[in-house]
Parts: sequence; C-alpha cells; structure tokens
Amino acid sequence: MFHYARHGQPWRRYGNDFHKNSSLFLGPEGLEQATDLGKRLINAGITRIIASDYPRAIQTGAAAGRVLNVSHFQQTELLNEVHHGNLTQADFKHWLKTGLHNSSQVDPEGETISQVRHRLRQFLFEYQPDEQTLVVAHGLLYSVLLLEAARLPDDTPVLANPNNIELDYAGNVQVEI
Repeated sequence: MFHYARHGQPWRRYGNDFHKNSSLFLGPEGLEQATDLGKRLINAGITRIIASDYPRAIQTGAAAGRVLNVSHFQQTELLNEVHHGNLTQADFKHWLKTGLHNSSQVDPEGETISQVRHRLRQFLFEYQPDEQTLVVAHGLLYSVLLLEAARLPDDTPVLANPNNIELDYAGNVQVEI
C-alpha cells in the first residue's frame, strides 16, 4: 500500500526564481515536520520509502525513514513536481487563479497535465504497492494524482489548494467529501 505525503516546508519561499524550485532544501520547520511524519506513521509497517529526486522530498523521506528505521529508500524523477517552465511566482499564482489546465498555456516550456499524468501512470506501473510504502512528493503533483485516480479528463482544471483538500507540509492527503 502507498502512504502519500507532501515534503516538509522548504528553507525559503521561491521569490522570483520560481522555476528553480527544484533545488530547495528543508528548513528547520520542514525537518521537524518530516520527523513528525515518521512518528505519525510508526505503526503503519512502512518498509520502503520512495521520494521525488528534489532535495526537499529526499530530506523528508530520509528524516521520516530514520524514525521508522527504514533503510530501503528510492528516488525517482517520476515523482518530481510539475515542471512550470520559466514561470515566475507571479505567473504561477495567475495560473492557479485562472484555473488554466496546463502551465504550458502560460509558458510553452511548461509540462502539460497530460505529460504529468503519463509520468504518474509510469510511476504506478514501475513501483508496485506490494509493501507498505511511504511516497514523498509535491502538492501540485498530488492534485494531478487525484485527477488520475478519479479518471477525470486531462482538460479538468488542476486545483492546487481547493477548499475541500488539506495538504499540509509533510502531511498526508485528506479529502473531505
């Protein structure tokens, strides 16, 4: 079974270098959140951790893994955050507010939702949930995963933080219906 969690809080916010957000590391609060994640999952029988290859996801998985005493740790780019091309943070906020379907509609170098869903399908094919696995990735990626799980069409708007979904740093996905 997969237990999905978002990475801990990064050291700093993106500023104007939003397109460089793949290099962010966890700050002190993020490291604490990652340790707390491990404590919350202590009785889940986690035997494997798979993380995005972004530093903040790796650090979250490693900190939780130390608490859980899990040494089977894998990284994959299949779980990386949605690639936004060269968007600034202001562009990204505009993209979220307008409900556009793909960041490529704002920046042609951005990844389409269809491309992200393909990556997620590839992840689910390559990494079978045959053991209790903590998966550490990113908020927007999990929004796309929800679209995939519900089998909604690719042109469904992606909601990064809709009112009925709670996705805190180093938190599990909770959906209120």
